[in-house]
Amino acid sequence: MKDYEVDFAALSPAEKKSFLSSFGVAGFTPDAEFQEGLFALLSHTRLLNDLKGSDGEPPEIVQIAFEKLWECLETGEMVITPDLEAFQECFEHAAGAFVHGDFGMLESDEDDAFYAQYFENCDHVWEGFIDGLGHLCFDIVGRTRCAPERIAELIEWTVGPDIGHRILGLKSLTGTTSQQEAWASEARETPEFCAVIARLQEDMKAAASGAPVPELRERYQTRYLFSD
Repeated sequence: MKDYEVDFAALSPAEKKSFLSSFGVAGFTPDAEFQEGLFALLSHTRLLNDLKGSDGEPPEIVQIAFEKLWECLETGEMVITPDLEAFQECFEHAAGAFVHGDFGMLESDEDDAFYAQYFENCDHVWEGFIDGLGHLCFDIVGRTRCAPERIAELIEWTVGPDIGHRILGLKSLTGTTSQQEAWASEARETPEFCAVIARLQEDMKAAASGAPVPELRERYQTRYLFSD
């Protein structure tokens, strides 16, 4: 059974945890590098649409990165050009400096110029999303086959905490390991969490469907992660 065919809401708490530990791996064939990248891009597009509603217009660099990733995949196969590789490298270094405050990550004059142009005045409310987007760019352009891991991170670092704060009313998600696992387990049982997983399963199914990428891109301009 493919991951997108599983009824997540019907699983037991232990089964939910186990399912999410490898979510995305069983959705595609072993050679489905393109579909894995597209799946992650669709899901991150959903999250971006949510953030536009809460945090306003995204920084220019976010819009540029998405444009380049869509172009990379739009023909139905991965097209990695030297210009895209150069962009990805500068983005990786500049985003790292922006998120972590480590300017030693700027390794060249090109990195310095890239940072000055796109990150000098970038709002830090976007740093978490930019951090994840930088990893996704690296995975797709570098062909690491790790794009599904970005979905796991999205669930752990964004979906779980959002449900914890917004639905469960938890003011803090820090605590002992056992406390954190208890909160995570409680979040996974909520209808809201299950609905998010169902949307991610839709993304996986869409990526595996063979639908033209330009059609998916247009469709996903109005798809959201936390609401229909």
